[in-house]
Amino acid sequence: MQASTGHVWAVIPVKPFADAKQRLSELLTSQERRELARAMFEDVMVHVMAARGLAGVVVVTRDRLAAARARRAGATVLIEASAEGQSAAVQRAAEMLLRHPRAVLLTVPGDLPAISTADIEALMNAHGKRSGVTLVPARDNCGTNALVASPPTALPFRFGADSFRRHLREAHRAGLEAQVTNLSGLELDIDTPADLWELIARGATGRTAEVLASIPLATRRLGGASAVRSVEAAT
Repeated sequence: MQASTGHVWAVIPVKPFADAKQRLSELLTSQERRELARAMFEDVMVHVMAARGLAGVVVVTRDRLAAARARRAGATVLIEASAEGQSAAVQRAAEMLLRHPRAVLLTVPGDLPAISTADIEALMNAHGKRSGVTLVPARDNCGTNALVASPPTALPFRFGADSFRRHLREAHRAGLEAQVTNLSGLELDIDTPADLWELIARGATGRTAEVLASIPLATRRLGGASAVRSVEAAT
């Protein structure tokens, strides 16, 4: 990450890789899910760390490998004592950031395989220097795939089911200006078989592509090329 005098801190919550992507269990073995989760996190780290203008990156996790990877990249690591969920992880980082004058929190999960450095920079530019909240919805307009808050504790975090609308409601209750920004590289998080089909149809890159190439997804479990073509036709 380049040196910066900015105030935006990127926060990446990461659950233990061994516990990740349980909804893909009908398609992937536990080892495959673990490797996929790790690869997606590594790709997210690469692009976030390369973003210009960030003051720093904070990774909140209980996973030993994720913590080691984050430290090697120069990120700050907050170790969770227990599995408290994404909202609690981001809240913990937000409270830490209050030590930094004028800090702004930008959070993305570790499972956005289509992310790019340009997406992070575009989100920072969209939020600008104003107070309030900027939200990036998931492709189903139900989840929240990225959030910027200034100050960092401006609103309660409500990640999980229907989080996009819940965050909008929380912003309204707090009297905050809420801006919605759509960024294609941030709209696809990988939770369900349909998400994985979509990723294969779009074409993965980086470490995620390497891991998927080692798993016979298309031929063994996702219905082969016909399934991929049907996803492509629908998008």
